Amino acid sequence: MRDLTHIRKQTFKAYAYSTPTPTTLPIWVSTPKPSNFRGVEEGLQHWKNRVPEGFSSPSKESYGNWLTGIEEAIASGQLIELDLQTARRQVEESKKRASRSRARLQFGGEHQAAHAHKLRAQKAERQAQKLAAKEARVARQALNQARNRLLRAGIKARKEERARKKMITRFHKKGSQFLRSSRSQFLTQKPPKLRATSRSGDANNFYNHGQLLPENFIETAKSKGYDHNYFFMH
Repeated sequence: MRDLTHIRKQTFKAYAYSTPTPTTLPIWVSTPKPSNFRGVEEGLQHWKNRVPEGFSSPSKESYGNWLTGIEEAIASGQLIELDLQTARRQVEESKKRASRSRARLQFGGEHQAAHAHKLRAQKAERQAQKLAAKEARVARQALNQARNRLLRAGIKARKEERARKKMITRFHKKGSQFLRSSRSQFLTQKPPKLRATSRSGDANNFYNHGQLLPENFIETAKSKGYDHNYFFMH
């Protein structure tokens, strides 16, 4: 009996503190608003067969046309999104490639940086060779011009030397002829008398091989362009 009384007390406490049964209807979770094309497609697949149940035939046809247009718009939107993703991926790859431009060089295909440096060195070497060849060509042209000028100067000098020698030879011939004619003329004449005032070393008194020359002989020789000393050296 004592146990029965205790059990009743525990049962009363359990019923007194139990949760009451709800009397309101359960709240059904509504379909969330789609945020992407996949959510829109899932919503269409879920509702396209349930919605037209209460529609009339014209309404069902209109709904079918609208549903078809929505599906086409979704397909075109997916294509646009795919193109946009592709463009974004290309932009990201180009940015990464630009950041690695020091390691790689894009020119008709990817080349290693070492190969690119080798090509640049070869190009610089070819340019240096062209510059050296140009400088050598200019120096060679200047040397040839200087050599030609020197040759022309030598030819001119030799011509002048030959002309000078010819003139001297001609002068000697004319001087010898004039000397012989003067000697023959003066030897046939009587020697003039010396003046008392003349001194030894007078410019008008000259002897050539024991013969006295006239006083006006020096002036005559000078007027004809001859040096009077020439006649006393032969």
